[in-house]
Amino acid sequence: MTKLTQITSLMADLDANDLAQISERAKAMIAVGGRPNHLLTRPDPDTVEIETLVLNHLAGVLTRRGIPFAHPAVMRKWRGMPALRAKLPELSRWLTYTKVDAAGQSALLRLALDLLYADLARMGVPTDAYTLAKHLHRVPAVMDKAFPGYYRAGLLSWVIDSHAPARQADRPDSPTGAGEPAHPALSQR
Repeated sequence: MTKLTQITSLMADLDANDLAQISERAKAMIAVGGRPNHLLTRPDPDTVEIETLVLNHLAGVLTRRGIPFAHPAVMRKWRGMPALRAKLPELSRWLTYTKVDAAGQSALLRLALDLLYADLARMGVPTDAYTLAKHLHRVPAVMDKAFPGYYRAGLLSWVIDSHAPARQADRPDSPTGAGEPAHPALSQR
């Protein structure tokens, strides 16, 4: 059975709405020479959400340090995006297992990217958005270096609470004692 025969036999069971969608996608594929195109498929919403979060925080890290950068919308088109997108699922899993809510994950990612930037600067690596994106896979290691054992013990929420006073109302006391920073890296910001 040829591919065309398989496709047409499957199409016989579709309603008018599905057929219209197939027609639009076929027209789009013909327009680009029949090759698959990323615009023809809808991206996973979780991937888009983490991508937006990462790009916004990359821009924020660079802005806080006075480094010129491209706007996140422009960064989506740079040559490093395929490499960044390949690292997003693992980063997303790491953030999910931190046992903090969405706002806490955003704050944690901001802190992690700040620490990643500081680590790269300490090693003498000239850092821009592309360099940070290339080193995203190091976020868990950098966080573990700054806060040893916190991830495995489920204590990263305490780190986030020390950065966001409004969130501290949910916590009875700090794991490091009253008034002490959770880690020396936090007092160097």
